[in-house]
Amino acid sequence: MRILACIAKTLTAGQRAAVRAAIARRGELELTQKQLAQAAGISERALQNFEAYKSWPNPMTLSQLERLGLGWASGHLAELAAQHDEAAEAQPDDLSAQVMELETLTEEIAADLRAGKHARARPKMQRAQEILDQWAEPPTPEQPPDVEERQRAGG
Repeated sequence: MRILACIAKTLTAGQRAAVRAAIARRGELELTQKQLAQAAGISERALQNFEAYKSWPNPMTLSQLERLGLGWASGHLAELAAQHDEAAEAQPDDLSAQVMELETLTEEIAADLRAGKHARARPKMQRAQEILDQWAEPPTPEQPPDVEERQRAGG
C-alpha cells in the first residue's frame, strides 16, 4: 500500500507544468491560496497539496479550480499537462526538457514580478539558476584566466 501511495503522489512533468501555470494564474489574479480555494469551492489543503506538487486533484476538484477559481475552461489543466507530456516524449533529451522548464519558469517569474509577488518569484528564480548552472562549463586548469581576472589579480 505504501508503494501505491508514493506512486499516486508522483506527478508527471506535464502535470508539474500545469501546476506552475495555475500558480502563475493565481498570481495574475492576485489571490491568496485561501481566496482561490474559497472561490473554487475546494479545500485550502487540496489547493496547497496541488501547488506543492504533492497531488493531482480528482476531476471534480480540478474542474472547480479551473472554472470557478482560475476562470479557465474545465479540462484546461489536464490538456496542458497532456500537451507538455506529449512534447516531452517527442523531445526526450534532457536539454529540451530543461529549455521547456526554463521557458515556463520565465513566464511565471515575469507574472509574479508584475504582480509585485517577489517572494513567490524567488524560488522560481533559484530553480532557473540551477538549470543554467548545469549548463555552465567550469573552467579547466589548462584555461588561462580571462583579462578581467588578471586585472583583478593585479596583473
